[in-house]
Amino acid sequence: MRTFLFILMIAFPVITFAQTVNETADQYFDEATNAYLKGKFDQAIVLFEKAEPLYRNAGNWKKYFESRLREGACHESLGRLDVAKSITESVLDEVDKIENERDRDLLAARAYTNIGIYYDFKGNIPKSIYNYKLSMRLTVKHKGDKVQEVANLMNNLGN
Repeated sequence: MRTFLFILMIAFPVITFAQTVNETADQYFDEATNAYLKGKFDQAIVLFEKAEPLYRNAGNWKKYFESRLREGACHESLGRLDVAKSITESVLDEVDKIENERDRDLLAARAYTNIGIYYDFKGNIPKSIYNYKLSMRLTVKHKGDKVQEVANLMNNLGN
């Protein structure tokens, strides 16, 4: 019984701390998303940057990478295309930390779409098409070919 109480005394604060970290990160993430939707991109970037190390340190990779992709979208909206591309490529460098294959592939698909958009803006059509195709392959693999994301990718390939 003593051992159980001892373990409980150690584990409970750790679990509570982890929940608090994720709740704080979620709060930053939600505020950042709201700022992004209101066109307050600089404010959103600051908030995403506050959430990211919390998610990373907690090992919440899916939310960490989601935050990174959204931060990149903010930079893209501000015309900072090279910064957006760099952030997106960093997601691809680490996305294998997500254990769930579907989550990992769908985040990678979004990253490839974002890189395809970057190359579209830069006028590098072959690289744009290459990234859109990578994105489409991963999206179709997990969602099928009759979803909006695939239609959008097909439209991007046709432009």
